[in-house]
Amino acid sequence: MDINKIKKQKSLNELIEFGIINIDKPSGPTSFTVSDKVKKMLNLRKTSH
Repeated sequence: MDINKIKKQKSLNELIEFGIINIDKPSGPTSFTVSDKVKKMLNLRKTSH
């Protein structure tokens, strides 16, 4: 898969809104806490886990 080709086809906002962020979460924080932090960091309307 050519990342440059993908970047030309989709805007960064589209990639964030419809994409998947895979996080290797350490033990300790809950999945909800990590999801909420990502939501705030990226200024998203909603996230899921």
